Amino acid sequence: MPKIFNKNQNFYVLHLKSRDKRRLEGKIFQIQVIDENGLAISFGYISEEDNKLIIDDCLVPAKVIEAAKRQNIGCGDFVDMNGEQVLPKNF
Repeated sequence: MPKIFNKNQNFYVLHLKSRDKRRLEGKIFQIQVIDENGLAISFGYISEEDNKLIIDDCLVPAKVIEAAKRQNIGCGDFVDMNGEQVLPKNF
């Protein structure tokens, strides 16, 4: 059974660029688990059809996945557990 991320965990969500080779595998969104400085500590990929992702044995919240799918091609954003935009502490 997957664990739950800390309630203060933030993420970086990205809609991969159209020429990104990972798109050939059907994965078009990247979700990064970030540290307090906004740096990725782990990540995973999902397709348009995916609605579940486990990173580091933890279930990524559905609202974070929804935030990734809202991004325009080639764009990304820092979000909290609710999929709301946040700035990392080093900004």
